[in-house]
Amino acid sequence: MTRSAAALFVHFLQRNGMLIDANGESRVSNNALAAITLMVAMSDPKEKELMIALIASMLSGEGE
Repeated sequence: MTRSAAALFVHFLQRNGMLIDANGESRVSNNALAAITLMVAMSDPKEKELMIALIASMLSGEGE
């Protein structure tokens, strides 16, 4: 299930033009994808909004 979720996440990013940044580089490294997938899989469903906010922040480059 975790691999399917990771693949679906990458597909979603690609379809929405969010997989590649302005420099033509991937926004999400393989290590980051693994960490995000595990973080979401292990999170409490009550933390859904927090997980969405964290992922959105990571993709937007905030905090860099």
